[in-house]
Formats: sequence, C-alpha cells, structure tokens
Amino acid sequence: MRGKHWRKGNTLAAGFACRLGVRMGRVCSDGTVTLSFPISVRTENDTRRNALVFTSVSVDPTRLSSDLAKMRVKLKQALAEVTETTNRVVAPLPLALITPKWAARRAAGIQLGAAGFPVGCSNVGDMVPAWNRPDG
Repeated sequence: MRGKHWRKGNTLAAGFACRLGVRMGRVCSDGTVTLSFPISVRTENDTRRNALVFTSVSVDPTRLSSDLAKMRVKLKQALAEVTETTNRVVAPLPLALITPKWAARRAAGIQLGAAGFPVGCSNVGDMVPAWNRPDG
C-alpha cells in the first residue's frame, strides 16, 4: 500500500487478515482485532533505509464475511490521519540514544499496537491476473 491509495482488494486482504487473526487467537478483550499496516512514504530520490510509517486499526471481525464497508471507512480514516500520527511518534526519536532499553521496547510495542495483539497486514500491490488463477 503506498501513501493514501486504497483499493477494494486491499480491504478484502485486510478482512482476510482480520479473520485469520481471530483463528490465531489475536483478539482483544473487547472482541476486536488490531490490524497494523506498514505504509511506504518513499518519494522520488529518497535514500532513507526505512521510509515506512505504521498505522493501526481496531476492527470488529463478526460481520466481515458479509460486509467490509465499516472496515473500509476505518482504514481510509487511518490513512488520512497517518501523517499526524507519524509526527507524534517520530518526534521523540532523538531521545532514543539515552532511553533505557526496557522503555524503548515498551514504546516500540505501543507504536505497533502490541497492547492489542496486532495482526500485521500488508499487500504486494497489483499482481499479474494469472497469479489469481493457481489452478490454471
């Protein structure tokens, strides 16, 4: 997923990841599943190693097999707010060198949504249509 572009196929992949998270027991106490999305913010001539930001969305998995609309709205909203969220998380990075290891680990877990048993969800972008026909 790049920037703020979101396609219906991405929502279907996120719904699948959410249901897989349920099967794997990655459900929060309130019954939701937290999906964590890496988003590329790489621009032309960008030489950063990790030009990624992350966003998380809590989704109720009970109706995903029949309706993805609510999840799609949440995902689009999270993408629209990703710059604001990223600025809040990245601002204290210069303090990383003097932060105790235990505090750094906990902060990283909070950023990735570890408190909600996150399910990583990403996609590989557009694929050749033949890949969608594994049986030929």
